[in-house]
Amino acid sequence: MNEKMDVKRFMTVVKRRFLTILLVTMTLSLITAAVSVYVLKPTYEVTHNLVIGKLNKDDSTYGENRELNMLLASTIDFIQSPSVLSSVREDFAIPYEELSEMIVVRNTQDSQIVNVTVRSSHPDEAEKMAEIIVRTTVTQMNELFDVNDIVILDDPTGEGQVQQVGSILINIGIGVVVSVLAGIGIAMLREHMDDSVEGARELEEQVGVPVLGVVDMKKRKRTIKKHQLKTEIEEELSVKERRKRGEVRV
Repeated sequence: MNEKMDVKRFMTVVKRRFLTILLVTMTLSLITAAVSVYVLKPTYEVTHNLVIGKLNKDDSTYGENRELNMLLASTIDFIQSPSVLSSVREDFAIPYEELSEMIVVRNTQDSQIVNVTVRSSHPDEAEKMAEIIVRTTVTQMNELFDVNDIVILDDPTGEGQVQQVGSILINIGIGVVVSVLAGIGIAMLREHMDDSVEGARELEEQVGVPVLGVVDMKKRKRTIKKHQLKTEIEEELSVKERRKRGEVRV
């Protein structure tokens, strides 16, 4: 029963404070849309794959899995090493810390494939950086470990690899939902801070005592004003009438 009353009370507050909820929702939604379109820059990412070792186990030159795991771990660490990052910095004037944050390296357990993802606000920049990273990694790792089993799985010069992360419509949609919740929250806060009583029914619910009668003060006030105006007009007409008959002395 209390749950039903709480829901009913909630709906009553929403109806009463609908204008507040609407204004807050529209304001925050417009701000979110403006920020998403004019302030936030879209992020693009490019992913390339490296194969560590031969996928055919019979033709592999690695006698033990331990050697392959060591080469795999070394390659993952080498991708974000200063040797590779320096090659990228030759074409892009980006600090090491910022450049390291733009690169994401992933490897699934028991997999010989390493995913190298580069994120940037410029699609051409992300694609070129990813190409430099994978080519530099393959060349230097093969030279350092004297192997030829680190190769690029896909063609880094291929098209259609750049993908946009996120969407403006999704950001605006999330902003609208948050705006509605914020509007309801502000409406509930205003309702909590408001101690006035809107009607007899609400007074009965708060006090717990039945209301025997209601006095409409606004209507009574208007009635009193009309009565006073009518009395003043009648008195003025009476004085004029008496003056005509000579009964009023000046």
